Amino acid sequence: MTAKVGRENCFATPLPVYYLAKDSVRVTDSMTATRELLYERAPLTEVIAELHWALTPLQIVPGTAIDPFYPALEDRFTAALANSGFSHIETRVPDDVPREMLPHTVIRLFRTSPQKWPVYQIGPGVFTANVVPPYGGWSKFKPVIRSGIDHLLTSYPDVSHLRAERIILRYVNAFGPEYGLTSHSDFINDVLGFTVSWPEGIIDVAGGSSDFALTGDLRVPIAHLPGAFGLLSWKEGAKPNGDKVVVLNLSVNAPLATNVDLELWLHTFDSAHQVISKWFEAIIARKIRPLLGEELKA
Repeated sequence: MTAKVGRENCFATPLPVYYLAKDSVRVTDSMTATRELLYERAPLTEVIAELHWALTPLQIVPGTAIDPFYPALEDRFTAALANSGFSHIETRVPDDVPREMLPHTVIRLFRTSPQKWPVYQIGPGVFTANVVPPYGGWSKFKPVIRSGIDHLLTSYPDVSHLRAERIILRYVNAFGPEYGLTSHSDFINDVLGFTVSWPEGIIDVAGGSSDFALTGDLRVPIAHLPGAFGLLSWKEGAKPNGDKVVVLNLSVNAPLATNVDLELWLHTFDSAHQVISKWFEAIIARKIRPLLGEELKA
């Protein structure tokens, strides 16, 4: 089964995880001067910035949790965004579904008008800012994140009860035939460089068929962000027109101190972006870089 390349896919199903030793990834001072890495023919499909805060678990039903301030937050946040031009609302979950059944799940999406980007999303314990191409670079997207979180904080009824948990920054890329894709497994192994080998005898049952599905996650601890980890995920997919692609998801999940500190949160997003930029640059350096065209200025 192949995955469709979509948008607003903030909560992807986890894949099998492979771990690297802590000393296998080095973060250097050169990462502080991050390039935008914008290209004529970039494979980027979406950038997602998430902020999560703690909810209160309900003991009666496992897996449920509540933010008693969420109903008021949703109303205030909706009004604040409307005043900023984000008046087009799309409801992701019917109103009759109890919110305590939806911890850290997006409920509403906000746009300036139908099909326009960037968008904001909110739900119990989660805020996201999303953007798709044309992507103007981190220097253009970071102010969007700042503005959205600022609206969140001013809309929250009592920020002394807002207990931040983590940020997640995710870059979703789709590589199709224009990047040399002919075989999913060959592209993942030979072009992206995520080499996978099998014990002798595993492939024999395929009877010579090359219809293999290769998916996986690479989980990487990040030394300069205590408690944070990165996730490099790859899987087979397809565009709406049927063209096959390899979806490469580069994300960083970083814990936050529970106190409210917008500047610290944004700095953590900066650090996450630096890590993802370093990974992307290393991945495309093998064989993809000449296919991306000229590097553009933000």
